[in-house]
Amino acid sequence: MLTVGETPNFVASGGAIGFLVGEDRLQFEVNVGAATDAHLRISANMLALARHVITRTGSTKSSLGFSTQSLAAFKCKT
Repeated sequence: MLTVGETPNFVASGGAIGFLVGEDRLQFEVNVGAATDAHLRISANMLALARHVITRTGSTKSSLGFSTQSLAAFKCKT
């Protein structure tokens, strides 16, 4: 099940996708670990658009096959 919310710290608390308003526009954050636990895969295109991507601590690869370092590059695209 895909969990989506808009409360503060939603993705940090285990939600998969969290919406927020920043810079006068709707943005979103992604928790790759929560999506993987729900047997979902988030596309690289969606991760590239995300304001912030959370990966599992100590994980070297996500379910998409990206290294943690590669996903960290998506975090910087704000």
